[in-house]
Amino acid sequence: KNELLHMVTSTFYQVHASQEMLAAGHDNLDTAKQFLKMSEARLKVGQGTKIDLLRAELQVASAEKEVANARDGVKLAKMALGFLIGQKGEFRVAPAQSAKAIGADLTQLKNKARADRLDFKAAHLSHKVASRFRTETILKWLPSFDVTYNYSWDSAGGFSNQNDSWRVIFGANWSILSGGRRIAELAERTSQIRQADLQTQKLLLDMDQEIEQNLVKLNQRVRNVKLSEKQVKLAKENHHLVTRQYEVGMATSLDVQNAYAELSRMRMTAIVEQLEHDLAALSLNKSTGEYYMTIDALLT
Repeated sequence: KNELLHMVTSTFYQVHASQEMLAAGHDNLDTAKQFLKMSEARLKVGQGTKIDLLRAELQVASAEKEVANARDGVKLAKMALGFLIGQKGEFRVAPAQSAKAIGADLTQLKNKARADRLDFKAAHLSHKVASRFRTETILKWLPSFDVTYNYSWDSAGGFSNQNDSWRVIFGANWSILSGGRRIAELAERTSQIRQADLQTQKLLLDMDQEIEQNLVKLNQRVRNVKLSEKQVKLAKENHHLVTRQYEVGMATSLDVQNAYAELSRMRMTAIVEQLEHDLAALSLNKSTGEYYMTIDALLT
């Protein structure tokens, strides 16, 4: 169930990322249309060239293509989410906030995984069951005891002049030889304990490695999100300055086109970095045994 909810939650964030890409595509299209309008105006007054207009039209066409592709991306992401949750037809997802990882240091994360991860609990249970089977085999070398008793009543008193009597029989059965079956069974049980112990140790090492890797990835994504936000801000400022220079004839349409391409790329990169951050946070939480929200909480 937790694996399914992890996939659902990850797809939920992918739906939101695709919606943000669609919104960014519309922003890019508006920017491209403003450049086209500006190029047309400059061409009318004789300050622009036909090449400037063609570049602006090419920019608008490229932005329209990005919007159409982003719209298809939203449909595909929602189709994947609908398949996972069994939702047919059109539906709306709930608003999403940035996924938050568990705020703890590496030691605390590892201790939480040992306490909460169900696969680690299952490994301990397998080891415990194997130990009990081995104990059961050892007990087969001990004798088995049994007690039989009965009570009888007779109308004739007999020599003791008593009508009732009790009889209790104690017995013991001790199988000394079993053709080596118990020895072989004990060796098998001992091997099962070693196997369960090795599996537990391997799972423990895998858990620690998974947590360490996910923590490194998350820290990297946090850093990248901050850098991408700064890059978007700088790209917007650069595009604004280049556009103003183009209006007064101090920059060419190629400069505007390059500034637009950089701004568009930075917008998309920021969205991807945020998605990677959310997925990294979810993976870290999952590796520590943190469980997810219900499916109903993902829909409006």
